[in-house]
Amino acid sequence: MYAAPCSPSSSIFSEMLELNAARNSSKRDYSEEEQLSVGSSLYDAAKSSPVFFGRYGHKLSDSVAEIHEGEDGTSTRSSMFPEFDPSINHPATFGYVLLDRKPAPPKQEPPPLPDPKECSPREYFEVYMFPVLLPAIEQMLIAAKENKVFERRRTKFNACDFLTEFLFRNNPKYKERSDVILEDIPFVQSILAENPRPPLPLSLLLSDEEATVIIQSFFRGYLVRKRADVQELREYQREMRNEAVDIFLKVEDFWKKHPVEEGDEEEKKVDLTEGGRV
Repeated sequence: MYAAPCSPSSSIFSEMLELNAARNSSKRDYSEEEQLSVGSSLYDAAKSSPVFFGRYGHKLSDSVAEIHEGEDGTSTRSSMFPEFDPSINHPATFGYVLLDRKPAPPKQEPPPLPDPKECSPREYFEVYMFPVLLPAIEQMLIAAKENKVFERRRTKFNACDFLTEFLFRNNPKYKERSDVILEDIPFVQSILAENPRPPLPLSLLLSDEEATVIIQSFFRGYLVRKRADVQELREYQREMRNEAVDIFLKVEDFWKKHPVEEGDEEEKKVDLTEGGRV
């Protein structure tokens, strides 16, 4: 009798069932062996028990406490651990001491510094140069970001000036330099006296808010000045100023052409005095 390949009576179907059963049994055996392989050496009560929450559990010994039977049948605890009473203490604290704070590691004395005159260039840079220069470069990058150096083409920020001022003010040998600015440094004054710098343009000195106020005020004034009535008023004021200048010139020319004699001046003074008495 013919049997379909997938029917229960076919040999192929029975072989598939046997393979599936063997595969499941191997997985089950592997999981059981894996669970049994987990020993007590991998268990840490300080990491698993809530009794240690907020505390630091310091283990007294790396080895597990040895408990052996005595001659009278009683158990004898190792002398490495203190007396432990499960009725008072939690079993998870056996072999541990609960500390409020993690103990500080032992302090190690730093190695002696090499002689700066005899050490190699690499040691000199790593020991004497970089500990001083790297914090200054870090502060320089922070100041450059505040001055928007990475966003604009030109700024008033000068990296060399900042490093000079920072290193001069933060020299540990001189505590009184904390408030010194760049222009007050002696060697900077001598260098600037020999090589004076041109003044910075106003566009670099003004902040964004100050430049905005100046530009807006100029543009508003332009909108007012270009009006027809304002142009007419300004033209009238210009003509009046020119006429006033011309009047003064005409008066001066008149007195130059008609000089007054001395006798006439005395008669005029007498007439004025008599008129004042009357």
